[in-house]
Amino acid sequence: MILIDGHNLIGRLPGLSLEDPDDEEKLLRLLSQHRGRMKGRIFVAFDPGMGVGPSLRSLGGIQVAYARNGSTADSLILERISRMRNPQEALVVSSKPEGPVDVGVAGDIREGLWVQEG
Repeated sequence: MILIDGHNLIGRLPGLSLEDPDDEEKLLRLLSQHRGRMKGRIFVAFDPGMGVGPSLRSLGGIQVAYARNGSTADSLILERISRMRNPQEALVVSSKPEGPVDVGVAGDIREGLWVQEG
């Protein structure tokens, strides 16, 4: 399963901007267009935004979750990993504020370590 922190990825992709009010939908459309090339299920988590409460939906085969106020996309991702049968198979796409997009396996993330690709 690929687990993505949506806002972190939006901030790193050319052509997308966190300042755009439609940034989340644009990211989801982009991921849907490339869904066929990606192996495994895709889960995208977003931090809470203005007026957005906790919710879960599906779009083009992609599961999308919005964190409730007081929670984060990271916590949704870690919760999802904790429920996986084989968490070592998780691929997490997120970023640290000072660094590039990081990709790591779930076990590394739970230990606070990040494996950077590229």
